Amino acid sequence: MITDRELGFLIERANDAEIPLLVDNAYGFPFPNVVFGKSSFIHRPGMIQGFSLSKLGLPGVRTGFVLGDSKTIAMLRKANSVVNLTSASPGQFIALDLFRSGRWKDLCEKVILPFYHKKSVFAQEVILKNWSSKVDYRIHQSEGAFFLWIWVKNLSLPVNDLYPILKKAGVIIVPGGTFFPGADPNWSHRQECFRLSFVRENKEIEEGILRIGKVLEKFSK
Repeated sequence: MITDRELGFLIERANDAEIPLLVDNAYGFPFPNVVFGKSSFIHRPGMIQGFSLSKLGLPGVRTGFVLGDSKTIAMLRKANSVVNLTSASPGQFIALDLFRSGRWKDLCEKVILPFYHKKSVFAQEVILKNWSSKVDYRIHQSEGAFFLWIWVKNLSLPVNDLYPILKKAGVIIVPGGTFFPGADPNWSHRQECFRLSFVRENKEIEEGILRIGKVLEKFSK
């Protein structure tokens, strides 16, 4: 999760360059607030923030609504009418009542946040309990969202090449190579990380982690 200081730095750089700062607030505070630590809401002139309704299980596109200045929103509305012709709106219609009544806050803080925090803790416990000591791995501090970041060192092949092997074993991961924009393409760390979702039933999470552990052990040096 981005810190207030990091976001402030990006806001300053964007303002200096006279360009808008686009923020994908898919999990962040205050909505849907799948953030496991302290957080605060920051919005400044020139920022455009997209918020997701899918994290509440509501139908519709990933971007449920957008926050920005009136001029920017007007342009986005015009572009959206051209690109999508007609936008599906059931999710937004349902969410409107949640926001007007104020129930969204309790839903986020008392239902969604604790549910996924428990999922995160469970997934980490399964990894720590079951993966072989032969696997040289690290779990990134789980700060929120619906997944863990795993760093595995001393593998005999890059994570990208592990993907089809794990897929054949019935498990899907997201290799981390594309999540390092601007970094040295030859940096080995890019091919040592992957994203692991914990948005499943606990039995499925456990089984998937066990299968991943066996494959990682097989290809650990």
